[in-house]
Amino acid sequence: MRRTLRPNLINLRKKQETPTSKTQSKSSPSRSSETPTSKSRSNSPRQRQVVEDEEFEDFGEEDFYVQETPKPPPKEERRKKAPAQDTYYFEIFYFSLIVGYILNYYFGKKDNEKIALSWIVTFEELLKRNFTQVGGGGVLLVQESYNIFNLTAKGRMNCLGLQANLELIKRQDLFSRFYAYFTNSTDKLTIDIPLSPETMDQFVFLLIRKRMEKSYQKEKQDIKDFCEVIPNESLPKTFVVLSDSAEVVDEILTKEVLVTITGCEPQLQSIHISDQNPFNPVHKKSMRVVLTLPDEKNMESLDLLLKMCFFIVDLLPQITLSKMAKDKIQKKRLELVKQGEKLTHQQRQEAAQQRKLEKMQKEKEKVLTLSAEAQAKYEEKEQRKLLRKRQMKFKVYQ
Repeated sequence: MRRTLRPNLINLRKKQETPTSKTQSKSSPSRSSETPTSKSRSNSPRQRQVVEDEEFEDFGEEDFYVQETPKPPPKEERRKKAPAQDTYYFEIFYFSLIVGYILNYYFGKKDNEKIALSWIVTFEELLKRNFTQVGGGGVLLVQESYNIFNLTAKGRMNCLGLQANLELIKRQDLFSRFYAYFTNSTDKLTIDIPLSPETMDQFVFLLIRKRMEKSYQKEKQDIKDFCEVIPNESLPKTFVVLSDSAEVVDEILTKEVLVTITGCEPQLQSIHISDQNPFNPVHKKSMRVVLTLPDEKNMESLDLLLKMCFFIVDLLPQITLSKMAKDKIQKKRLELVKQGEKLTHQQRQEAAQQRKLEKMQKEKEKVLTLSAEAQAKYEEKEQRKLLRKRQMKFKVYQ
């Protein structure tokens, strides 16, 4: 039976061109010179089979199959196999960030120092006119940190001194600087003036921006306990005034003060006057004024507000309240004192009850360690105590 062969044509051509095929053609010249009779004889089926077998004896079994071309690897593998390129994007980014932080640290620190220096240079003369001693040890302004500066002054009528605190934006910190930029934070000047005990009567006064009222009232106990909103149409709409007496508001918000507040509205944040000082327990009566610091070029815009502070300090001794207003203020303070005493008494009772319970618990634990006879004696003793107490109560009721 004849065998069917399906050789790969490409592989056949390659095999025919190999040196072995050439040597075979050279070594068998007799085949090419065969006579026609021999050719005719080879045309028999058996001879053809032998010839075909000789022609393909050099080919392996794999040469008769079509070889599939390999598929290209997927993109992910090609990316992984690709040679790594030297990229320094992260290194450049971090290096730039570090350099920027260092530069901002240096220039931010210098900016804060310029603002503080501009403030003291602008108002040094005004402070020296109102106080006999400004600063201490030959230093006017004390730097506590890169963004906080303090100044103290002494020697003035109607007050015990002055302490000014400049709380500036942390310009030396790059992230704080960005935060301040996006939250519209500003530099702040806080002026604390402890007042003499005889300077003012008992009252509380607060002038503050409306957006700050609720949070400030929660923080300060004197505002929370005594004050209520007092309507005043002369004030700008951005402000609200709270006090424990309407007379106090009329006495403090004079024409001069109202003109200054209206003209310097952007720089003023709050004015807090109280006989229940929440800032310093040493001095019960005090005044605190919080201002927004402008830039170093516009520092003179605070001149009127600082003069207004000293004007109010001299105005406080002149405030005379009516008997009705004084009685109302005094009544609120007495109620607060009673509430405090009641709370203190309640706390003491709770502490005594807690101590009693702890003592009973210790006795019970001690009894459990005793023998059965000792426990019985202890219970008899406790029952006698209870009977005596009941007899005493019965006698009292009789």
